[in-house]
Amino acid sequence: MNDIIENDTLKWLFISGKGGVGKTTLSSSIAIELTKHKKNVLLVSLDPAHSTSDFFQQTFSTDPILVNGYNNLNFIENNFKNNINTSILNQNYNNELKHLTTLFETIPGIDEALGYISLMKFASNLDYSIIIFDTAPTGHTLKLLSYPSLLKESYHKLIHSNIGIMFKHVLGKFIMNNDKSIEDKLCLFSDKVDDINNKLTDTNYTQFVCVTLPEYLSVYEMERFIQKVLYYNIDCKTIIVNKIIEEDNHDNCIYCSNQYINQEKYLDVIDDLYSEDFNIIYIPRLINVEIKN
Repeated sequence: MNDIIENDTLKWLFISGKGGVGKTTLSSSIAIELTKHKKNVLLVSLDPAHSTSDFFQQTFSTDPILVNGYNNLNFIENNFKNNINTSILNQNYNNELKHLTTLFETIPGIDEALGYISLMKFASNLDYSIIIFDTAPTGHTLKLLSYPSLLKESYHKLIHSNIGIMFKHVLGKFIMNNDKSIEDKLCLFSDKVDDINNKLTDTNYTQFVCVTLPEYLSVYEMERFIQKVLYYNIDCKTIIVNKIIEEDNHDNCIYCSNQYINQEKYLDVIDDLYSEDFNIIYIPRLINVEIKN
């Protein structure tokens, strides 16, 4: 983890992987370690099923709250559905532009998309040494990552279509002042989306860490995720292989013995596929119960 700890330009660190691989535990542990090296750290949960509260045994909310026992670690429990109410569409604009948000709300999934953009814009303005995002399971995270380019593409298709001309004309009726046209305001929104996308694809600013288990489905999902992240030009060069059963810890447990045999071939697959281009971190499974044959 030295490349992360010693990287002073790194501001966004995403911890991703299949559900159940230990993202929340690792995200929280990484955040705690970074408090020893960074001035102030923010941990953000993007998973709809938040479990970080259980890890810290503390109740959190959508506003930064200081974690008990730390003076430089804060936590946010994000809610995409609520973010649309304070999305960047509503910020720094006249009340008349709330009609724009109302129109966007009718598009399926747009609340989550705008909520994500709002969160990332909010994160851009926060004064933290580093922000760690505990992401949702792989499929949901890939959907979130597609939002900046999806919104930008949808914006251009709308603005330059015949419907877009009508859209701007009708929406323009709601604008009571003439300091900026509706197209200028929409362009401003597009610029904000571009800014977020630029930060996500800046290898000095953003990194993704993939968490996997030494088993088929987890390794398969990790490969699918890595290919998609690279497609979006996002930096991903660290892999954490979690819950590895060590040789000395499986003799008294039939389940552990079977898992140990099964994991070896997937550890070989991970080594063959990623050892040359990725930093691979191996985390042992903590076994505290002995099961006799």
